[in-house]
Amino acid sequence: MIDPDRPRNLHMLPTTAEVLNKILDDPDNFEDIDDDEIDTFLLTEEESKFKERVWIGLNEEFLLEQEQKRLKAEADEISGHQQPHALDEIDVDGINGAIKDLAGSSAAQGARNMLSKKS
Repeated sequence: MIDPDRPRNLHMLPTTAEVLNKILDDPDNFEDIDDDEIDTFLLTEEESKFKERVWIGLNEEFLLEQEQKRLKAEADEISGHQQPHALDEIDVDGINGAIKDLAGSSAAQGARNMLSKKS
């Protein structure tokens, strides 16, 4: 019986194993790439430097801010004036205490504790 939804020339196509056997194991070997279209994506040294200058020009403000942050952090570390971490400011004991107050021996007991605390 012929399946109308199955391609008729499927048996002529290479199998997955055949395709995988053609792939070279060396990722740095590009001898099998002979597509002229690839050449349009590769930049010359001059184009690469120009692209870098454009990118730096577009992102100059961000780069300066990052450099200022880095220099400030280095100066603070040298002088011993380090900023407290955000986690140091959180009252962990208060949070854990509130959780312990609501917790019960079971889910039902915990729900009862929560409802009684709210009312």
